[in-house]
Amino acid sequence: MNNYLGGAPTDRGSDTYAQRMNAWLNRQQWEDYKNRFQPVENQLIDETMGGDLLDERLSSITATANQSFDSAMLGADITRSRYGIDQGESQAQSQLRKMMTSKTTAIADAKNNTRTHVYDRDMETL
Repeated sequence: MNNYLGGAPTDRGSDTYAQRMNAWLNRQQWEDYKNRFQPVENQLIDETMGGDLLDERLSSITATANQSFDSAMLGADITRSRYGIDQGESQAQSQLRKMMTSKTTAIADAKNNTRTHVYDRDMETL
């Protein structure tokens, strides 16, 4: 006869009491896991696998790099004007080309490093 109090087996004299108690305990642990931990895991997986965070970071990198290089160009212009240096057209074009190449390289490097980091994080999460 199976006597259950709240689902737990109560007939301790039974030959199958230990098996049924073990099964009941495993069911309780599984239910606890599904109620407490699985929602958090699902949220973490959704955040990790979604591309929203990566897209946000990549656009932030571009905006920050553009702002930094614009400030650097302005600073260089101010420094040259303080010293009375006037660049010729070819010198200005050469400097602009060099700065644009540096900016493009910096943005690409930062984005690639971010993608690598996000990929590594995703693999660690899985």
